[in-house]
Amino acid sequence: MEIGYTARAILFYSYLRQQSSKIVTVTELAELLETSKPNISQILQQLREIGYVENEKYKPLKLTNNGFLKSEVLYYKILVIESFLFKALAMPFYKCRAEAFSWEHEIFDTTLDKIIAKTQIIMGLTGDEIPTTYQNKPIEKSVKLCKRLSIGDQFKICAYKTLDLMDSSFLTELSSIYLENAVMIGIDNQTETYVILCNNKKVLLPETIIDNMVVYPY
Repeated sequence: MEIGYTARAILFYSYLRQQSSKIVTVTELAELLETSKPNISQILQQLREIGYVENEKYKPLKLTNNGFLKSEVLYYKILVIESFLFKALAMPFYKCRAEAFSWEHEIFDTTLDKIIAKTQIIMGLTGDEIPTTYQNKPIEKSVKLCKRLSIGDQFKICAYKTLDLMDSSFLTELSSIYLENAVMIGIDNQTETYVILCNNKKVLLPETIIDNMVVYPY
């Protein structure tokens, strides 16, 4: 059964919170989706009738088994599409996520498969965990923050934890090195600048960005 944008967003954020053993409230959903609490409550009732959520008064919102399965598929597709959009278009994170919701229920499976093969993400754009169902293979080495690397270390850039808060003037550079292999070649402690070599190009990034870059050493 087809459900609307807000309903899909509710399932997405419910799944996201459930993955970290947290609950999402009606108030939080209303703020995230920029709508009213009565509207959220009305859509939750619809999702309850479909059998996707358990939403009883004074009790935490909970996904049913069917709701969990539906949400997991939706969640993974959103992570893949927003990562692809950032890599291809260097859009701000909020636009990538909004566009991903627009694409998610319209995209052909064959197109999605091509995007998955092209991006090969091991986590979401801002570090959200990918469901184990969709992990091609276990991550052999733990990901780490870029600031913990040393000169000469090689790595793949996997995520930007606070991309929505980063200086937008760096979006093009961050997009160009995202999901690419790179080498740490320099650190200037005086200017708090890091130098990364990626695709034969030197990229200079301030420590404030490096602090929130998640990488996969190899």
